[in-house]
Amino acid sequence: KEKEVLKTELRAIRGVVKEGFDNIGVMISMVQNPQELQRFKIMAREVGLEPHEDFDVGIMVELPAAALIIDEFIEEGVDFVSFDPSVLTQFTLGVDKDNEEVRDIYDEEHPAVERLLKESIEKCRKNDVETSVQGGPEISLDLVEELVKYGVKSISVDSDLVREVRRIISRTEKEIILERVREELDN
Repeated sequence: KEKEVLKTELRAIRGVVKEGFDNIGVMISMVQNPQELQRFKIMAREVGLEPHEDFDVGIMVELPAAALIIDEFIEEGVDFVSFDPSVLTQFTLGVDKDNEEVRDIYDEEHPAVERLLKESIEKCRKNDVETSVQGGPEISLDLVEELVKYGVKSISVDSDLVREVRRIISRTEKEIILERVREELDN
């Protein structure tokens, strides 16, 4: 709805691109359908930017709608997808995690949330779309392990969780490698 604000931001990005920076990514949040992504790319072209050439194009998956039709976003063209399990959980379960009345039923490991994440990440991987996760301060450490198994490329967390998350990632990646070696030896 704030097209002029977005165009102003895109003009600023154009200025950075003209300065020679080539490692720019723009992520669109709260997307519901690929037409929003398509309109964003049209606006970028209107200000003299070429998506995928001048900057990488990504989306933040916070809504179940986006997760369920991730293949359509991939078809429209994205370079990366970032997932926010916290917000995705809230919208999937209809639970405000900050509301003490219902906080006890907020669960990032709910089967519906895990299925949305797993299937979306797998579709991205099959189409060479890089994936990341915005873990935040309260991400479930069990979920971190599952996300690594699903194939995410990076997980951002608050600084107080970095050491523990690194340990989990390292252990899980070693387990994945050992399993692959065992499979190859068995064949």
